[in-house]
Formats: sequence, structure tokens, C-alpha cells
Amino acid sequence: MENIKSLVEVRLRDSTSRWGWVVACGVAFVAIGIVAFLWPATASIGITFALAALFIASGCVGLVIAFKLKGTEGSFARFTQAILSIAAGVLMYRYPAMGLVGVAVALAFFLFAEGAVKWQIANEIRPERGWGGLFFSSMCSFFLGVITLWMLPFSAVTIPGILFGANLVVGGAAVLSLGMSLRRAHNELDHRVEDREGRRLRRVA
Repeated sequence: MENIKSLVEVRLRDSTSRWGWVVACGVAFVAIGIVAFLWPATASIGITFALAALFIASGCVGLVIAFKLKGTEGSFARFTQAILSIAAGVLMYRYPAMGLVGVAVALAFFLFAEGAVKWQIANEIRPERGWGGLFFSSMCSFFLGVITLWMLPFSAVTIPGILFGANLVVGGAAVLSLGMSLRRAHNELDHRVEDREGRRLRRVA
């Protein structure tokens, strides 16, 4: 039984040893969020261009698949979908201001989806350390999504950038909190394993 417990502690220590990467991701999210919060219009336009690139890329992939599956059932629908995706991306590049309202709506639903994911993760790791930060972050994501839809179509130029930045700051803080919790857990497990190994060596001696 003691050997199994020792093995479990060693495995947990190895799993929590990657806390540094989690902390680094949290710091990066907070930094990017602050930049987006300070320059919301630039961030909003950047989000628009990023979504336009995503539409064009997905449309090109869909077009290749449509040609590969030419003559099969649903080929016309795949071809039409690919063309529409490319056209939407080109229009967003050509008229970014007109696409900001669509970006704001898309951002709102992204915040809803992200909030649901973080809420699920918080419930899965509860009552481990760090779950409260993720739960609070999920509630913030839901709230920001509601605010985005409520304010439309006014201030569509700045709201996506501000909310995107605020969401990154809150989410980054939650990830940072989780990383620090993993660090504390790793140190505790490290001490336990070292104490166990020391007692075992003393018994052998």
C-alpha cells in the first residue's frame, strides 16, 4: 500500500512540475489583454482581420475538399459554402469597419462558449486549488458576452477590443493563479517524496 501511495505521489509531482509553463501562459494572456485594453480600436480591427483570414483559409480548404469530392453527394453544398466563406473573408478585409458589428456578435458568442468551457473545467477540478479563479473567470466571460450584445450596434469599434482585452486579463489571471497553485502543490509533493525517501534510506541503513 505504501509503495502504491509513493508511486502516486511521484506521478503527481511529475504532473505538477510543468507549473512554469502554466504561469508563463497566464502572464502572456495578461500582457496581451492589457495591450488590447489600452488600444481597443486597433485590437478590434486586428480581430476583424484575423477572422477574415480564418474565413479565407477555411474557404480555401473547403474548396479543395469540394473539388476532391466532386460528383459525390453534397458536393454542390460544399462548393457553395467554400465560396461564401472566401467571399466573407474578402469583404471583411475590404470593409473592416462594416465587419466590426459582426465581429462583436461573434465575440459575444465566443465569450459564451469560453465561459461554458471554463465553468466545466472549474467543476471538474473542484475542490482543488485554483478552481475558484476559473469559476470567477467563467462568470466574467458570460457577463462580458451579455454586455457585448447589449451595447450593439453602438461603439462596435471599441467594445470588441476592450472586452477581448478584459477577458484575456481575467482569464490570464485565473491561469496564473492555477499555475501558482500547481507550484505550491508540486513543492508539497516534492517535500513528501523526499521525506519518504529519507525515511526509507534510514531504515535500510
